[in-house]
Amino acid sequence: MIKENTVFILGAGASNPYGLPTGDELRKYLCNEFSHDYEMNILAQIQEGHLSKDFEHREAIDMARIFARNFTNSHTPSIDLYLSRKRDEPETVFMGKMAIIFSILKSEQSSQFEPNIQDDKKKEQDWYFELYARMTNTLIEPDSYKLFGDNNVSFITFNYDRTLEHFFYISIHHSFFPRNLTATHKREIWSVLNEIPIIHVYGQVAPLPWQNDASNIPYRTPVKYRHLEHFRENIQTIYEADADGIKTKVSKKISEAKKIFFLGFRYADENLKTLGIPKVFTQRQKIYGTAFGDSTEQKEKHKAKLKKRFKRKDGPVIENEVILENCDCRKLIMDYL
Repeated sequence: MIKENTVFILGAGASNPYGLPTGDELRKYLCNEFSHDYEMNILAQIQEGHLSKDFEHREAIDMARIFARNFTNSHTPSIDLYLSRKRDEPETVFMGKMAIIFSILKSEQSSQFEPNIQDDKKKEQDWYFELYARMTNTLIEPDSYKLFGDNNVSFITFNYDRTLEHFFYISIHHSFFPRNLTATHKREIWSVLNEIPIIHVYGQVAPLPWQNDASNIPYRTPVKYRHLEHFRENIQTIYEADADGIKTKVSKKISEAKKIFFLGFRYADENLKTLGIPKVFTQRQKIYGTAFGDSTEQKEKHKAKLKKRFKRKDGPVIENEVILENCDCRKLIMDYL
C-alpha cells in the first residue's frame, strides 16, 4: 500500500496507453475526422429511429464542419486553448464541447486494459497495472479490499475521460468479488472507491453507474447524439475551471502531499496556472514528472517553471527536489514511487 501522502497530476499522456488521445492526437482527429464521423453518427441514428425525422440534422452537421474548419485554420495547438480564446462565441464553445465528448466516448469503444492492450509500446507503458499492484500488495485476505481506501493517494486530472475510475472498478471487482455482482457487492465496491479522491479539473465526460449519479452511462456506451447534448454541461474549458471551487480542492491536495507525480503532463502555462503552481508547493516536497520525448532544453524549461523561487510571508524561499525524466508514466512510478 501507499502510506506517504502522494498526489498524481494527470495530463492526456496518462490515458494514452489505454486508447485515449493525447492533446496532439485529439487536435488531429478534430481537424481531420471528427465532422465526418459526427455526420455518419447522426445519419445512422435517424435511420435507426433514435433521432426524429424533424431533427435539424443538416444544421448540426454544418456546425460540426464549420467548427472543424475554423479550429484547423486557427493553428491553435490545443482545443482547450482554442475554446478559451473563443469564449465569447457560444456556438463555437457549444460545438467544441460536443466534439470533445464525441471523441472521448468514441475512444472508449476501442480502449483496452492489460492484458488486452494490442500495441506493444503502449503495453509497456501500462502504469495503471503497476500502480494497482502497489496499492494492493498487502491486501491478501478475501475481505481486505475494505482497506483499499487506506492508500494515501489522490488524483488531479486534466482529462475528461473515465478510464482510471473504470480500471479501479473492474480491478477491485475481479480481485475480490464473484463475476456476477449482487447489489450489495456493488455498494461495497462503490464505498471503497469513493474513498480515493479523483478530481477532474475540467470535469468528467459522464459519471459511471457506480458514482451514484442518476445521469450516468456505463463505460463503452455507444455514442448517441442525446448523450452529447445531455453531458455537454459536465465539462468545462480553462476559463470555467473554477466554477465549482476546484482550485481550492486542488490547492489543498497539492499543499498537503509529500510526493507529487506529474504523469503524461505537458506543463502548459495555462494548466500550471490553474493548479496554482508553484505557489501551492510547500517545503521539502518531492516532485517527479514525465518529460517523455522532450529535449534536455525543454525538460529544463519545465523544471524551471516548477522550481521557480518565491518568498513566503511566513518563511524562507521554498526548496524542493524536482526530478523530471524522459520516460513514460510506468517507468517513473517504478523508479520513484
